[in-house]
This record gives sequence, structure tokens and C-alpha cells, in this order.
Amino acid sequence: MAVLEAALESCLEISRSYLERPRTDVAEVLSHLVQMTRERPEVPAFLTEVYVFARHAPELLDIVQRQQNSYRQRVRASLESTGLKGDDDLIEVVLAIGDGLMYQRVIFGEGHTNATEAQPRGAQRQLMALLFQQRVGSLSQELQQP
Repeated sequence: MAVLEAALESCLEISRSYLERPRTDVAEVLSHLVQMTRERPEVPAFLTEVYVFARHAPELLDIVQRQQNSYRQRVRASLESTGLKGDDDLIEVVLAIGDGLMYQRVIFGEGHTNATEAQPRGAQRQLMALLFQQRVGSLSQELQQP
């Protein structure tokens, strides 16, 4: 189990190096993850296999969950560096989008490159629209209060 944990930590370090690259918006956070899948395809392939296997190995599930918490912290820091408040809901959405991009690349391979690389900008547009609606709703509620 220690060897597997060390391998997962190595994957985390590799992905950290991509998440810590300069970025100005959510799309760049996601684009760095897409870049990692292109440059280091063994990382998402290995993670996908381990995550699926962890469903049947409770001792491994704990390690995977700790790693996911580390990813959450990295994504929070990445979002905050772009000026977005990294609340828990936003972090979960960005993680889900990142996981989806990674899994698509692992499953469909290089042939899916164009779609995968276009998705971060579309994801950003949708996230920004949701954040805008949330802020407008909050502001509207504040204005209606006596």
C-alpha cells in the first residue's frame, strides 16, 4: 500500500506543477489540466485506474479521498489567484469539470484533443454566467431589504 500511496503522491506533485502555473481565469486552470493530460498521459490514466479500483478497496479509498482533498486545496488556491473566491460549491464544480476533461482524454485518447482543448473556455463561460446570476440575485435581495 505504501508504494501505491507514493505513486499517488507523485501524481499529485506532477499535477501541482501544472496547477501552479500562472493563470488569469478559470479557463486557464482547466487548460493547464488539459495540458497535463497531453504531456503526461500516464498520470490521468493511472489515476483513473486507481480511482475505479478504490471503489472495491476501502483501504485505498481513504488514500484517494485524501488525495482529492489535496486537489481541492490546489484548485482553491488556483481560483483565488485569478481573483475568484473559491467557495466549496465552485471548487466542486471545477473539480468535476477537470475530472470530466481528464476522463474523456483517457478514454478517447489523442483523437479527442480538439474537443478537450476547446472545453475549458466553454466551461469558463458557463461558470461565469452562473457566478453573475448568483451575484445579481444576492444584490437584488440586498436592495429589497428595508
